[in-house]
Parts: sequence; structure tokens; C-alpha cells
Amino acid sequence: MNCFKNYLLPLLFFCLVAINPLAANGPDKEVPPFNEEEIMSRLAAMDQEFIETKYEPVVEAYIKGYVVRKRRNAEIILGRSATYFPIFEKYLAEYNLPDVLKYLAVVESALNPHAVSVVGAGGLWQFMPETGKSYGLVINNQVDERTDVIKSTKAAMEHLSDLYDRYEDWALALAAYNSGAGRVNRAIRRSGSTDFWKLRKYLPRETRNYVPAFIAAVYLAHHYDKHNLEPDFPTLDMQLTEDVKLHDFVSYFRIAQITGISMEVIRKLNPLYTKDFIPASTRGNYLILPKRAMPAFNEYLLAKEAGKAYPEALHSAVHMKSEENTDKPYSYSIYMLGEDEAPEQLAEILNCSVTNLMVWNEVGFDELANQKQLKVFESLPVNFEKREASDIELLPSLEFSEIEPLGK
Repeated sequence: MNCFKNYLLPLLFFCLVAINPLAANGPDKEVPPFNEEEIMSRLAAMDQEFIETKYEPVVEAYIKGYVVRKRRNAEIILGRSATYFPIFEKYLAEYNLPDVLKYLAVVESALNPHAVSVVGAGGLWQFMPETGKSYGLVINNQVDERTDVIKSTKAAMEHLSDLYDRYEDWALALAAYNSGAGRVNRAIRRSGSTDFWKLRKYLPRETRNYVPAFIAAVYLAHHYDKHNLEPDFPTLDMQLTEDVKLHDFVSYFRIAQITGISMEVIRKLNPLYTKDFIPASTRGNYLILPKRAMPAFNEYLLAKEAGKAYPEALHSAVHMKSEENTDKPYSYSIYMLGEDEAPEQLAEILNCSVTNLMVWNEVGFDELANQKQLKVFESLPVNFEKREASDIELLPSLEFSEIEPLGK
């Protein structure tokens, strides 16, 4: 996402093979014909005020990469969106940025928080170390906050805001996110234009293809159902989440004891902390948990702050892996929308995301707008008295050096 990443994007679909070694298409899946006229019509219906969408050979190539050649990879990316898009949507709204920018992380990392490019860019938003540090991310030999879902997302929001303030054009802002403002400025001077499609030939090859790749990612998310793609969606524990900012040390084992959430889920939701604990920090570190577990954890924090005993945390067993049916702590309701009511209004009222509604009702973006009957899942708070577990592991021993604050 800066001038040193210009050699990566053309390899996007080759790199995606590493997501899953399975073949692109299962034997029982029918691949619909690639109808150019239908795709051109869908692109023309997209938001032209944000970015002018053109059906060019490079756009077609990226779309084919998702819906024809690497279908299994596309299904995995779509599945990951159920975890990360609701988080992105929250912070895009806080920073007053267009919701469509969430698809940028698809282009950058295929929604893999552990993604690292050959030139050293890392995390969901693929910050280079220097850029990440300039936006407040701690990056050293002990911690790399580019893999922190919340902190890296907030840094990306700030960076994108700065770029848009500079160019007042989202296509140019995205190009600068990829190659750096200096190269975009040179392309503007050489072309005598601020129209991305006119100046793109003066940009590095990857950056020329960056906006087309973004258009393809938006197309995938909006129209995957029309290509018979079946997203590999995670359990509801990975979809309905909340975050809390902590300043004190806490181990994943203790979090699992308090909440009943498996260590496996805690690790997946918090990829930054590789040693199964969140270190103390005066700046604060974020913990993401399934929403149903947050009341119990907040109760623990209040009890700890008041110096009260919390016996459940001392005696509760710990699941090391997810139970087979992790959806059982959830219930759902059916909501009927009025003639003039939209799904977005329901999402705001119920404090969920549009992505949640799409996933829960198994419809694409366009279909969601026409739905007047929607299924909405709600989490049931953790109940300590009824919670049981059979897999118990002793609290891991930690060296003193491992619990020193890693970021100030």
C-alpha cells in the first residue's frame, strides 16, 4: 500500500492459492456461463459517484479470477467477510467514510490478518512498517499491530481520510494508498489530468490495475450469488462480535474460563497476540469476543476493579476447541419491513450490520434491498451455571519477560 508494493497485485490470484489447497471448484458445483453483457450491466448499476466503473480487459480478468478460475478462494474470502466487514462498517461510519471502502481489504489481503507481502507489507490493510508507524501502530520484534484488527482498521481509516482530503477523488486516493502520493502526483503532472482512467498509463503497472481490482472485489461481494458461489461462512461466534479496550494483562486461558468461549475462537478473533495473552499497555489493547460473551467479561472487569472475588473464573473448565454446534447459544427473530423501510434502517435499529443481514438471509447485496422479511440472529448471554466442558488444560506457565508490557 505504498510505493514499494508495486510488484504484488498482478500476482494476486496466484497468491490466493495459498488460502486453501482445495481445487477451485467442487465436483458438484455448476459454473454459470460468463456473460459479459450481464456483467457490464451490473457494473454500470454500481455507484458511479464513488468510482467510475468501466468494463475493461483488466477488470474482466479480475472478475474471472474470482468467479471462474479461483472460485474456492473467492468462497473463502466471502466467508471471512462475515467476520471482518461488520467491524470495518463500524469504523467507516465513525470516520464518516464510504461503506464501500471495506472491499479494499479484499484487494489488499484477501481478508487474511496474517497476510505478509514479499516486500514486507502486513495485516488486513497491508501497511508497510514506516506507514503503519506513522499512523500510530507499534511494530517491533515483540509486537506487530498491523495484525491487530481494530488498531490497523482505525489506522487505515485515518490514512484513507488523509488521502481523500488531498485528492478529493476516491480513485486517486486508492491509487495513492497503493503506490504512494508521490507517484500519483507525478502521473497527474505528466497527464495533465486528475481523471484516473486518463492518467493511469503513467502509473506503475500494479497501481494501474489497483482500481480495476477494487471494482472486481466490489462486484464479487454484490453478485457472488449470480455465479453460484457458496461462501464459507464461519459460526455465529465469529460473526456477532464486540471489542473492548484493556490496559491490564489477561491470558486467553482466563478469558476462556470467564466466558466459556473456546481458546480456538479467541485466537481467531485476536490474531495479534501469538502467545495466548494480551499484554499490559498504557495505550490500551483491544480484545474481540463473541457478543454473547462480553457481558460476562465486563462483569469480570468490574469485579476485578472493585477488588471482588470472581469464583467462576477459578473453577470453570476451558474448551480448547469449538464445540460442534456453536450456534446453539443464539436465537433468531423474523422482522417484517414496511413499504418505505430499508434493511439498512433495520440494521441500525438492531445494532447489527448490513453484512450480517446478507449472511443470515442468504442473499446477495442486490437481493437484500428487495427483502421485506428478514431473519436476525441475537446472542444469548453466557450462563455460568449451565455451562459445562470436558476438555480442561492447566494454566500455561509464563516467563516474567513474556508478561512485560509490549507497547506503551
